Amino acid sequence: MFHQGNLARRAATLGAALTLAVAGLLAGSPGASAAALSGPVMLSSPDTRADARAVPATATLTYSCTLAGGTASLPAISVTAVLSAPPTDTVGTAASVTLTTRAAPFTAPTGTTLPTFTQVTGTGTAQSTGMTAASLPLSGQSTALTAGSAAQIPVVTVSGDATPSSAGTASVHAPPTLTLTPLGAAGLMFNCVLVTTTAVTVQIMVTQATVTPTAFTAPTYTCTITSGAHSVNRRARIPIKLRDTGPSTVGSTDTVTLSSPGTALGGPFPAGTSTVGFSGALPVMGAQTDSVPLTGTMTDSCNGVFSMSGQLMLNAAGLDHILPPPRFTVTIHAGGVISVVVTCVLVTTMTATMPSSVAVQVTRAAGTAIVPFLAGATPSGAPNTGGGGSLHHASDLTGLAVGGAVLLAGLGLMLAGMRRHRRQSPA
Repeated sequence: MFHQGNLARRAATLGAALTLAVAGLLAGSPGASAAALSGPVMLSSPDTRADARAVPATATLTYSCTLAGGTASLPAISVTAVLSAPPTDTVGTAASVTLTTRAAPFTAPTGTTLPTFTQVTGTGTAQSTGMTAASLPLSGQSTALTAGSAAQIPVVTVSGDATPSSAGTASVHAPPTLTLTPLGAAGLMFNCVLVTTTAVTVQIMVTQATVTPTAFTAPTYTCTITSGAHSVNRRARIPIKLRDTGPSTVGSTDTVTLSSPGTALGGPFPAGTSTVGFSGALPVMGAQTDSVPLTGTMTDSCNGVFSMSGQLMLNAAGLDHILPPPRFTVTIHAGGVISVVVTCVLVTTMTATMPSSVAVQVTRAAGTAIVPFLAGATPSGAPNTGGGGSLHHASDLTGLAVGGAVLLAGLGLMLAGMRRHRRQSPA
């Protein structure tokens, strides 16, 4: 038999906990929204390099170019060029490598008539070390030549993008050959051979990319808040931040941490709360398809934010996207007296670049063999509940308040019924 005083206290505490849990889902609305993540490769330009004022690394070289494909004959033409690249870069960020020739006037032998041409295109292939690809195709063209210009090979700029694969020193070597093709003169081309005898190389100092965690963003979830036999269903935005730490190399294990304000997980929690448990998984897509299980007791960071971490074994090089949980459950235990359970299902459409995801660039450690793919638990994807919609917070507040009031009214009726039952029971 329940003591009336204990029952009253339990009912009041239960009602308060449910009200806090329901209100907490709304209180956790995001204060900031992160911009969508950029793709895995970014051009290293003066605006995006870590040191925007850095002077590009350059090397000067000389080609000997001969005319081919026509009846005209010319002596070899010496063409000077400059190879350039940014001096610094980060792993996974493409650096623009450029080869620019200088104008090279020439004189046709007496009696030789050369076809006129309006522009010159250029192609070549540079070799590289420390990049994701050993060969780097370069292509480009000159500006248009004006009518009556002196006979010359004009300034031609060819370029290509090289992406560093690991931290350290990456190198790009000048193309050993270069093909310059005049436009408007069918069949003609200048075949250029590198004649500089010393090694012509530009070096790029590469650092490991710092993975910036997403700010608190708020995907939309449909949540059921339950305490005992009473529950309420609500739709709310839940602020989530994901963070990856670790070596981010194939064969290693990174730690992935989910953080969220306690107010978004059923809080503010009542006095005497002993533990806040979390159960869910973070889907991984990209270079590997996997998931990061998160199960256990959340850590209180003492600033109102609760965190939960899991391990991700990295099996493939490339870009991974770690996504928010498609479903999770938070269990709140308070002093062994009450237990509030919050179960949420993702409504926002799940994509690799959704704002609440985090990107991790995984590289292959030097000297390591290819690790066979180990399949983890593969998420089935986002629930088929449609795209994530924006919430009108004022109407949400009204709905949540009504839900809390209904739960409290039900608890009041239960308490009144127990009291009547006690008065009618024989002594």
